[in-house]
Amino acid sequence: FVNHFVENGSDVTLLLINKEGDFISLLNPKVKLKEFATDNKLKYLSELTTELVNGKYDIMFTATPTLNVLSVLARNNAKTNTKIIISERSDTIHEFKTGGFTLFKVLFLLIPYAYRSADAIVAVSQGVADILCKIPFIPKSKVNVIYNPAFNTGMLEQMQEPVDEPWLI
Repeated sequence: FVNHFVENGSDVTLLLINKEGDFISLLNPKVKLKEFATDNKLKYLSELTTELVNGKYDIMFTATPTLNVLSVLARNNAKTNTKIIISERSDTIHEFKTGGFTLFKVLFLLIPYAYRSADAIVAVSQGVADILCKIPFIPKSKVNVIYNPAFNTGMLEQMQEPVDEPWLI
């Protein structure tokens, strides 16, 4: 969806923890890329706070529970008016119950505060939306379902490309 915004005249900067992966090559050259100097999540919080102050962003889309919480905290620390749209793609409660002790588990305790403070929450399915609404203090009115995946005409061309993955053949 980033390419769509750029193609329609928006100024888009993609903030990345790691500038890697197959999708980077699919980005419109007009999309600005900014990579953070750390993959340490706590240092990321500090760097993102500084970036929000200096970058003066209108809207920030975030994904994954850990980054969602850190993004809200950074926006609040930066005292900016940046709108935050959280994207939730999995059963966060199940991940909390079954995962080991990680930063995610600590930050999970902040999800009710952080998600409530976001400007909008996007769930990739009604099931994910229903699970989110079981978390205390997340208002159902703030959770919107936008089904995944997004489709674009470039995918039709990619479907015609040869596949070189033994497990797919």
